[in-house]
Amino acid sequence: MKLITIKINNYRSYYGMHELQFAVSPDKNVTLIHGAMGAGKTKLFNAIQWCFYGEEEYDEKVSSNKDIMNSIAKKESENKGSSETKVEIVFEHEKDRYHAARKFSSFNGSVENKDSLLLLKAEQMGDYNPVDNPDVEMNSILSKSLRKYFMFDGEKIQNYSKYGHEIEIREAIKGLLGFDDIEQTVSILSKIDDDYNRNIQKSTKSKELQDTIGKVNAIKNKVLSLEEEIKNKEDEILRGQKLIQKLDKEQAAIVQVKEYIEKQEKLKDQFASREVKRKALRDDIISSTENIYVTLLDDIFKEATTIYESLEQKGEIPAPIRAEFIKRLLDEEECICKRSLKKGLDEQAINELMNLFKKQNTQLDNLVTKVPSDLSDLKSEAVITRVNVLQKIKDDSILQTEMKDINDKLKEISDYLRDSDAETVALKEKEKIKTEEILDRVKVDKVRCEFEKERLEEELIAYEKTKTKLLENETETQELKRHQFYTSEIREQLSSLYRIYEGETKEKVRQATQDIFSKFMWKKDHYRDVIIQSDYVLDVHDRNERLAREGLSAGERQCFSLAFVIALARVTGKEAPFIVDTPLGRISRDPGELIDPRVKILEALPGLLEQVVLFVTFEEVREGEETEKAISPYVGARYKLEYDEKNGCTRVIKIV
Repeated sequence: MKLITIKINNYRSYYGMHELQFAVSPDKNVTLIHGAMGAGKTKLFNAIQWCFYGEEEYDEKVSSNKDIMNSIAKKESENKGSSETKVEIVFEHEKDRYHAARKFSSFNGSVENKDSLLLLKAEQMGDYNPVDNPDVEMNSILSKSLRKYFMFDGEKIQNYSKYGHEIEIREAIKGLLGFDDIEQTVSILSKIDDDYNRNIQKSTKSKELQDTIGKVNAIKNKVLSLEEEIKNKEDEILRGQKLIQKLDKEQAAIVQVKEYIEKQEKLKDQFASREVKRKALRDDIISSTENIYVTLLDDIFKEATTIYESLEQKGEIPAPIRAEFIKRLLDEEECICKRSLKKGLDEQAINELMNLFKKQNTQLDNLVTKVPSDLSDLKSEAVITRVNVLQKIKDDSILQTEMKDINDKLKEISDYLRDSDAETVALKEKEKIKTEEILDRVKVDKVRCEFEKERLEEELIAYEKTKTKLLENETETQELKRHQFYTSEIREQLSSLYRIYEGETKEKVRQATQDIFSKFMWKKDHYRDVIIQSDYVLDVHDRNERLAREGLSAGERQCFSLAFVIALARVTGKEAPFIVDTPLGRISRDPGELIDPRVKILEALPGLLEQVVLFVTFEEVREGEETEKAISPYVGARYKLEYDEKNGCTRVIKIV
């Protein structure tokens, strides 16, 4: 899919007709659209999505047509009788040309509630004909579920490199799978399996089997209920995180508090990072304490050593004559003085040696001989265990202190923002604090549900084994058993297939993120392998194989997140325009960075994607500066959006 032109008429701040042509040349594939804050960049960005899908930005509330129609046009309809809001986009897909349009009207000030997509496809002679089921066709070209990897707000992608946003990473990768049908099939097969359980329970005469199946069904129902509760908690967490992000963005728009907001975000990331480390450390401490008993055996070690040395001095251990030595003498028919022993002549000596050999306890001798070595090993283990546990407790204490310090700093910033003279900032900070408190409670509830679900699943496995064993002796339910077996096999195969494909997709995204991130970074040798952990935490190793996400600067984190989003887009296998609103808004050159990360991104983007549309502020790309010089060679179309003070609307100016 490649955008050719867009016409926008009476859409939000765009009064009247405006047209933009997109860059389509392979060498100059970037369309640059400049605009100050509030000039209309986001509205134009949303107009593209609204035309294709009847929705604006994918994670916002659906707006009514009353909000979408330009206010001047709506007022004119009260006087003139009618006005029209319309967005038209011409695009190419797999060598075919399409014309998409979405519109609605206002009559005498009354705005239509409905709008619909008109999709025309060009024939060989150049004529356009309507496409049947336009929404289905549009979804096949670029589905709603995949569009978020190609059209997004650059200021929101930083979530991917933050702690606590693993749900979004998991959902993003899951969205690439496109395996909804398999998930539904597995769910249906599970329900069929439950039906077989109920039928077997009715048919069997075994009271034990009936009770076991009853417990299996009861546990399954509890697990399903918990899964639904966990999903609801995750949705609530996502909504809360989006609200906090929205409030942050609104606060950051006020110049005097922007610095505090950025510092607050960095501190929150540091706190979350230490929280993760502390949890891992506590798990490690619990694991280490399995051998803690050896640190309590000092007195026993001393007493055992004293007893052993006393017996050794008395010659009682090790045995005065070792069994191996006696056996060698007998095998070689040799006396201890090296004289040969001859049968018949030296029978008494040979018999004496035989009697000595029979009295030996080789196994006991070996065990006794090993006592000093074993005692030494246990002492060493006690020292190591004691040192390790004490060090980990010390590390935990350090982390706890650091978290308290971070919390204190966060409270200072929060107090400043809450008590700010800017009333709007203070209100938003209070709302943010309230939302964060709710989120903390929801996260605790989610963890509780997850632990309970794990416990029930372990219990379910035990009952399933019991059920299987009891079914082996069943004769009345042979047919039901056979059908249930095949149902379970199919379900397990499909689930296994899903897991394999999920793992492969995860690896593709990881590798693509790593390749792209390396193109964005000037410290190429410092950051090595990108990793996506089993719990969907996105991180990166430094050259010393240490997890380094926490050490990334604000600019590097944004580069990391952007690399992940581009990786998602590339892994889809779809050719679609990459449209970003404010891609570099949160990236700046930190002290000590030899190269501006914005320059690296702008140099790399055109080569990574087929078509790029960037909605940028003048702070992101300013004429004559490094960023402008980096992107200019790839720019095929350039526009400026200006706020018209006379009517409060947006003007589109083409930059030649």
